[in-house]
Amino acid sequence: MNVAWMKTLAMVVLAMMMVSQGYAQQGIVEMSPVVVTATLAEQPQDQVAGAVEVIDQQMMVAVGAETVSEALLYAAGVMLTTAEGRNVGTSIRGLGRNHTLVLVDGRRLAASFKAQMDVAQIPLTMVERIEILRGPASALYGSDAIGGVVNIITSVPTRDFTARADVRGGFGPSAEHLGQAYISAGGETVQANLGVARSVKDDWDGDGALPDDIDETSLESVLGRAAVQVSSRQQLIFGGEFSHFERDGGRYYLNQDRDYGADDRRWGGFAEYHLNQGEPLSAMLRGYVSQYKTTSSFDPPTSKSEERRRLIQGDGRVVYSVSNRLVLTSGGEVREDSLKGDDMDHDEEKVLNSALFTQAQWQFTPRLSLVAGLRFDHYEDFGGHFSPRATLSWQHGHGRVWVGYGEGFRAPNLNELYVTSLLKKGLETYQNNENLKEETSQSYEAGAGFVLGKTRSQLVVFRSEVDDLIASELQSVSGKYKTYTYQNIDEVRTQGGEFEFSAALPAAVRFVSQVSYVESENRETGEELADEPRWKGGVSVTWREPWWQISTQLRWLYFGTSEDGEGNAQDGYRLTHLYLEKTLTPSVTLYGGVDNLLDEEHDDFTLSPRGYYIGMTWEF
Repeated sequence: MNVAWMKTLAMVVLAMMMVSQGYAQQGIVEMSPVVVTATLAEQPQDQVAGAVEVIDQQMMVAVGAETVSEALLYAAGVMLTTAEGRNVGTSIRGLGRNHTLVLVDGRRLAASFKAQMDVAQIPLTMVERIEILRGPASALYGSDAIGGVVNIITSVPTRDFTARADVRGGFGPSAEHLGQAYISAGGETVQANLGVARSVKDDWDGDGALPDDIDETSLESVLGRAAVQVSSRQQLIFGGEFSHFERDGGRYYLNQDRDYGADDRRWGGFAEYHLNQGEPLSAMLRGYVSQYKTTSSFDPPTSKSEERRRLIQGDGRVVYSVSNRLVLTSGGEVREDSLKGDDMDHDEEKVLNSALFTQAQWQFTPRLSLVAGLRFDHYEDFGGHFSPRATLSWQHGHGRVWVGYGEGFRAPNLNELYVTSLLKKGLETYQNNENLKEETSQSYEAGAGFVLGKTRSQLVVFRSEVDDLIASELQSVSGKYKTYTYQNIDEVRTQGGEFEFSAALPAAVRFVSQVSYVESENRETGEELADEPRWKGGVSVTWREPWWQISTQLRWLYFGTSEDGEGNAQDGYRLTHLYLEKTLTPSVTLYGGVDNLLDEEHDDFTLSPRGYYIGMTWEF
């Protein structure tokens, strides 16, 4: 970390503390949502030592989201990038899609096609909220959490009978259609819930040339949970999920126009045991399995591709409150990842990882606290790695100010190690490399958050350095065919800031805005990282008319200029969306909206054309 950056960071922290003192006489009226991802314990969001954003059910409905990817589009500091096979990956703070760990209720999932986690294949059925932890989290979660964590929290089964249904129809090019239902019920000792959904998106080709701009897709999913209260201090929770994703579109592949089809299936199950939920001692044991299978083919036929992935994990932790000022959390895990594929030299490859971690939360004074943690991971192919983290925060009556440091790492995935792939219409070959080393990172952060009356604001500055980044390097060119090999390059650096602001205004109007700035650089080439815009911003204005019970939300998003990874500039773009909602009865709501209201187009990025939808929800 250079001296100039340290001075700047120190000045920002000092300014934040001075500003917070200036607000010391104003009142707080809004409650903060509870989050668990930052420390593995429930905490009000305004008291978490770090940058955490929560997308709740109300927000998901208002943006018309059907999948996790559509909900994440509006998050601060988060970019969605299209990966191999048109998977939608998640990048936090400009670090790329391989550096964000996606969890469901704190559980890892088997990766999607080409080892990328496709958040467009995760439905919002039964999702209560999405917690986004920006910044390194390897001290708690291990590999892949260099940029941050996206934790998808599902609904907890309830004793009271609850049921709802949602039906939506779309109009225009690339229209989306949705049908889903949810039910929850139970008694004193047993509660259970179930959610089912099916969504369909029409294909669209805007320029008349292959590949299709947007493929025809369908997603079917089933999720279920059950909770058994064994005693006043013991609880069992178990459940599972299944999803089926299909894709169909046109491609120009190996010098011929072809129809491309992909069939992805994901399924898994888990069981958890909770002991003595509450102070001073509590514990959790969990075991789960997650599996993924994808098959892709072309017509006229070429080679058929199939991948099978499996993740098996057992983990546990113990939380002990030494006093009302010191809480210790310790735990460990054992995980096996395996891959079978047609493009591999062997029938199956496996990697075993084990880890231990510990975390301490010290409340030195009513205002000053420290969260510090350390994790040790051992991969059978790479040896051991320590990941420390520490965040010092000062809490006042209207928010908090914090500074933090964390280290992270990412082990090479099974595709980078063992699979050779054909991409870009078959013109590019990406060769595996079994000699890859793990990536490591060092990250610094300072931030301040305030709750003043009916307003909330947060400012964060950050800097991250990633060593031994795994990237594809050009090895040879033969005519129009290129061959790349995965290699560890020198270093990548990102730095920037994020600002979020929301206010409840008169006349039942709510204003929410966010803006982020990221500088990214590959220190070996001097180029910016691909598809990572320097600026991203958004504004939403929501208005509720109580007499007619109508809600309206207008949303505007801006994505700044970026580079394509080869030194070429890509123009920025803007998206405008409109949402309307009318309460017909206490149990029936009619809604509709317009996506891409101004019909924005772009030469480098695929933007869905203007589309309309209308739907209805029933709650019982």
